[in-house]
Amino acid sequence: MQAGRRILARPLHDAKALAAMGNQLSSNFPGAVRIAPDGSVAAIVPAGRALSWQLSNIEASGWRQAVVRERNWVSMAPGEIRVCASCHLPNTSDQAGQPAPQNTPQALTDLLLEWKNVSGQ
Repeated sequence: MQAGRRILARPLHDAKALAAMGNQLSSNFPGAVRIAPDGSVAAIVPAGRALSWQLSNIEASGWRQAVVRERNWVSMAPGEIRVCASCHLPNTSDQAGQPAPQNTPQALTDLLLEWKNVSGQ
């Protein structure tokens, strides 16, 4: 890599992470995960890698396909679990003015059940 050049982002491609998620992956984009009916999202990602994500509209194309692009890059530690509830707590309400959810994120429950099925545990 040349000095001053940035590395371009690419879809999640870590084989172990993709295999562990099984049917929680979206068939619309490589490396994409489904949004649960309650609006939550969960994914298994490689530790120690800079990650960013975006919410995409499968009915759009090109630049308009991204509905929300995160502008931050974060890294996860091995075994770390991060949860985003109501647009980065400690907000007292979500973007629609509704109270913070009290339910367990459905996507996390679904992902853990799928991981258990895939791993044979």
